[in-house]
Formats: sequence, structure tokens, C-alpha cells
Amino acid sequence: MANRGRPSRLLVQAVCLALWSACASPQEPAEKSAATTSASVAPPGASAAAEGMRLYWDRRDAKNLPLAVARLREACRAGNADGCAGLGIAAREREYPAEKAVDLDDKRAFALIEDACSRRIFLGCRMMGEAYADGRGITKDDKRAADLWDRACTAGDQLGCVMLGGAYSRGEGVPRYRGFAAELFKTACDSGLPEGCVALGEEYFVAGGVTHDNWERATVLFERACEQGEMAGCMLLATMLLSREQVPPADREKGENLLKQACKGGEKAACAYIDGSREG
Repeated sequence: MANRGRPSRLLVQAVCLALWSACASPQEPAEKSAATTSASVAPPGASAAAEGMRLYWDRRDAKNLPLAVARLREACRAGNADGCAGLGIAAREREYPAEKAVDLDDKRAFALIEDACSRRIFLGCRMMGEAYADGRGITKDDKRAADLWDRACTAGDQLGCVMLGGAYSRGEGVPRYRGFAAELFKTACDSGLPEGCVALGEEYFVAGGVTHDNWERATVLFERACEQGEMAGCMLLATMLLSREQVPPADREKGENLLKQACKGGEKAACAYIDGSREG
């Protein structure tokens, strides 16, 4: 399956994560005073947490990362659970080099996203699923990963649906059911998530869970994802254009340009494809 973590999905997450109350409604301890639990009083570190996540998801400027992490750390040290959750999320992101800036080991990062999930911040649940799938900070458990992705997906996290679809497509932690995987990918794609379009295109491309004669349908899906800024879609579209025995000059030029675009956009597989073509 294609890599995740592209800016195309981050706008939705930015809104959700910067406005934590829209993502979670944790219960306040009964012993807190009425003044503290009043909806009009922001919890300590709330503004730092919101600003930290806003900066973190705004990836147009790499200089935002250290400032984002600093604000999240400030919020976490102030006892703000959302700030701690954001710090854990930053540490878990695999496609954005946050690990060095956050400086948290995998176990500590897992504890923070676990807390986020327990407070119904479903991005935390999805990232817990990723942790169980790759064994970072916790013992690898594919079934637990699938359960967490199911939880996130049911709550409306479409990337969680893509992750769950991938589990069904591969038969990891759940019975292999590629037809259902394709349904999950299509729902995510139709919701506007380009990663869902890429995943569905890959299902068509390998003729799994859908009919075999789907080259054109996969091409349309990859192009749709590419137009939405999903670099994996650009790379896969280029691969399809350039993999035929006889490639028309216009398609060759388009494919090569798409590879350059994807490589520049951070898609390492596209860079490797270009390097391999040069060596060949």
C-alpha cells in the first residue's frame, strides 16, 4: 500500500487537532472546582497545545517543526493532556522527521497516543494501530492493530478506514477479504481522502478484490489522487504510463514529469525509480 501522511489529509486533521473539543470530550475529575470545570475557562496549556498542533500540521514551512514541538512540550509540562497527546502524535509520525525534534522513545510516545485514544481522540487510536502493526514501543499485534483501526474508522477517521482496508487486503489480524478492503478504500476515496484513491487504485491494478480488466480505472484513481497532492498517486500513475511495451512520446514525457514531481514532493520510491532509470 502507498505511504500515508500527505498534506492532502492534514487540513481535516489540523481543524480537529487544533480544536481539541471537536475531537474529544474528556470527563473532568469530580474534585475539581466549578470554576475550573466551567466551559468558559480554558484548561492550563490549552492555547499552547492548539498552537503547537496548528504549527505541526502546517508543513509548508519546515521551521515550524521545532516551534510546534516546543509549544506541545510546554503544554504537556503544564499538565495539558492534549499537549501530551500531540507530542506523542508528533513522535509517531513516520513521514515527517519529528522523532529527533520530539526526542521521545517509542514507549513514551506510545503511552501518550494511548492516552489520546482513551480520551476519544481517534487519531491517537489510529496511531496506536500503527504502533501495534510495526511493533514500535509495544509488542507487535496485528489483531489489536486492526481493532484500533476499526475503532478509528467507525468514528469517522477515513485514514483509519484505509489502514483497516489494508489489513483486510493483506489478511493481517483479520481474515483476508479484498472485496471488503476495496469498499473501505472507495468510501475513503469518495470522502475526499486521496490515500483511499491510491489504495483502491492499487487493488484494481493488481486485480485483487475487483475485476481484472481495470487498468483504466486504476489510472483514473491515481490521477485523481495526484491532483489532490498525493505524491504516491503521481508515482503510481507515472509507473503505469511508463511500464507499457510501447510508450507514446506524450505519455513518456508525462510519466517522467510525474516522477520528478513525486520525487520533489518527498516520494522516495519515485526518486529510486528515476535513479534506476539513469543507471539502466
